Amino acid sequence: CTARGQVFAGCNPQFLNALLIKLRVVYLMPGEEVFRRHDLSRELAMVLHGACLVMSDERVKRVVRNDVPEQSSVLGELPFFFGVVHPFHVRAHPDGDVQLLVLSKADGEELFDGYPEQREIIRGNLLATLGLDEEGNPLVA
Repeated sequence: CTARGQVFAGCNPQFLNALLIKLRVVYLMPGEEVFRRHDLSRELAMVLHGACLVMSDERVKRVVRNDVPEQSSVLGELPFFFGVVHPFHVRAHPDGDVQLLVLSKADGEELFDGYPEQREIIRGNLLATLGLDEEGNPLVA
């Protein structure tokens, strides 16, 4: 999550330590729903163990795991950081249990009150992964 091109890239170590203290572990059964499409849930989740399916209708768009270094294991980052509805259904993989690290919106707000510049770094990272500038316009190569 902190490697170049990832959600928390460029964040300072003190912020990351404070973030770790705020996270809680959540256990999911196979197939259990994490987020519903168009849900207004405001939690940020990271896959600690197992895999989650990001789905558009009933089709799998991607599988999110924590053991693929070049892939982010973060879920719900757009609703959490930009206040939009979830664009996809997310559920635990049907073939195994899943452990998530979850940050509530309230804990996140408290955390970012102490580290406001870190929120902007994270938002910038997310926009870059989407190929957008700070105004939401496509980046030109």
